[in-house]
Amino acid sequence: MAAIWAHKLRSALTLLGMIVGVTAFVTVVSLIQGFNVYIDEKNRGNRGQVVSVQRFNPFRRFQRHGHDRGGPATATKILSLRIMDT
Repeated sequence: MAAIWAHKLRSALTLLGMIVGVTAFVTVVSLIQGFNVYIDEKNRGNRGQVVSVQRFNPFRRFQRHGHDRGGPATATKILSLRIMDT
C-alpha cells in the first residue's frame, strides 16, 4: 500500500489504463451484439430468400467437388464438372 501512495502518478495512469481497457472491451462487445441484432431483424423480412455466408481462408486451397481449382483447366476437369453440374 505504501508503494501505491509513493508512486501516485504511476498508480493513476495504471488505473486510467484499466478503465480505458474495460470501457473499450464493453464497447466492442456491445457493438457486435448490436450488429447481430440489426442483421437478424433485417433477415426476418427475407423469409423466402436464402442467404449463405461462408468463411474464406486464403491460406487453404479451395476445393470444389474434390477437384483443385488452382492450375490450368484440363479437358478431364472440364468434363467432370459438366457431368457433376447436370
